[in-house]
Amino acid sequence: MKINKAWHLAHPMPKNPTMDERIAWHIEHLKNCACRELTPKLKAEFRKRKISMKDLRRNASYERIELT
Repeated sequence: MKINKAWHLAHPMPKNPTMDERIAWHIEHLKNCACRELTPKLKAEFRKRKISMKDLRRNASYERIELT
């Protein structure tokens, strides 16, 4: 699986994150990396909060590289 290694190393998910922290982390993740899809629970929360994943990815500028 390809990911933006540099971004992931610099931006670890906080331990025991609140839903707000998870949403904020995943928003930045979608802007910087495309290594995986959101979980169904997060997708539902994005819809509930009216956050468009398509808009985030459309405006993203990231380089996918191999994590080794």
